[in-house]
Amino acid sequence: MRNIFNILVAKNQDFLTLYLWKEDWPKIDIMIQLLEPFFNATEILSSSTYPTISDVRLTIIGLLRHLDSFIQYNKDLNEYMIANFINFKLQKY
Repeated sequence: MRNIFNILVAKNQDFLTLYLWKEDWPKIDIMIQLLEPFFNATEILSSSTYPTISDVRLTIIGLLRHLDSFIQYNKDLNEYMIANFINFKLQKY
């Protein structure tokens, strides 16, 4: 696999910026933990024929609680800032 990557990079240096290295995967796992509830909420609300305001309200409250918990337990500055920004935007709704 490494040889194929080396050949691709030799032809196009942009692949170096796109390739995920071993140390990138833990960060991706954390982002999945952050964003997965949003995926689930989107699926639930979009599958409902007539989502009511109470459905939306409960979903947003659940997402806000998830974000609060995520912010509280993740000390990495980048992860904290992303979760905090999402929290700020969601508070507006």
